[in-house]
Amino acid sequence: MATTEAELQVALVEYIDKALVKEILIELLKNTPPATKCACLMSARGEINPDQTALTKAVRDNDLSTVKHMLSDLSHDQVFEVVKTHNNNRYTALHEAGWGGHTEVITYILSQLHEKDHYASLRLQTDYKNTPLHFAAQARHLEALQVMMSSVSPTQRTRLLRMETKTQETVASLSELPELYHASAALTQQELTDVKEKLSDIKTEQVSYKEELLMLKKQTDQHDTCNSCQSYEIEKLKEKLNEITEELQQEKENNRQLMRTVEQQTKDLKKATHAISILKTDTARQQADLRNQFVELREIDRRQARLEEDQHHMEVYIRTPIATDATGNQDVEDY
Repeated sequence: MATTEAELQVALVEYIDKALVKEILIELLKNTPPATKCACLMSARGEINPDQTALTKAVRDNDLSTVKHMLSDLSHDQVFEVVKTHNNNRYTALHEAGWGGHTEVITYILSQLHEKDHYASLRLQTDYKNTPLHFAAQARHLEALQVMMSSVSPTQRTRLLRMETKTQETVASLSELPELYHASAALTQQELTDVKEKLSDIKTEQVSYKEELLMLKKQTDQHDTCNSCQSYEIEKLKEKLNEITEELQQEKENNRQLMRTVEQQTKDLKKATHAISILKTDTARQQADLRNQFVELREIDRRQARLEEDQHHMEVYIRTPIATDATGNQDVEDY
């Protein structure tokens, strides 16, 4: 079963604070995925010893077995991230190894790094600008110094030997070892030799570049002839383009005028629509008034017709003689 990040984080803190047996930690490290292991080794700090990382503690104790289990299965880049992780005083694992003269630990750590990262790891400085080489030199650990210096190129070695602390001390001055002064001088000669070789290579490249420039010049001359013909055609195209541009500008102006006309007509149409709406309202009102008047006229006609009928009946009644029956009573036709 794989170890979780939380489990490993707790175990590393207890290991730093000397509250966990290293065998238990090793078993957890064996079952931890590389990415999780890398993240925990970079972040874990002790609670009692907050200035320590798990790797710096293992290196300080010269515990090569635990160091191997911490860095095994990690990629070169992951190892570099863990190795350059420092404590509160900016001490890295290589600083601790240099001070303690732990040659085997130094050899193993450098073997787990990519060669390009050896120099970057060895030039990391503390708050007082001490490198791992300064610590090894101050403690007079010549073998540890030789292991570290042999892992970089001669030029890089010279730069490391010339690096100064805050008090302007170099590796040679701290160790007081004459062989380091001689090594620095020898490396200086080697550095000059390297520079001479580089200059020779540069001169060879310059000759090659000159030949290429001559070829390019010939090609340029050939292109110039073609370019003169192309320039004439380009001028014609430019003139044509100018004409098209002017036509487009005129067309834009015409379109703007047309838009203004359309906008004015739209405004007039809105006014006419409003007037028609008002006229429709008035017409509807007039139609309603006419319907009311028509109804009133029909009522008047009915009343007049009734009056005429009543008048006719009266006239008939007046003209009709009164007849007397046998009893002597007047018999009048019902009206």
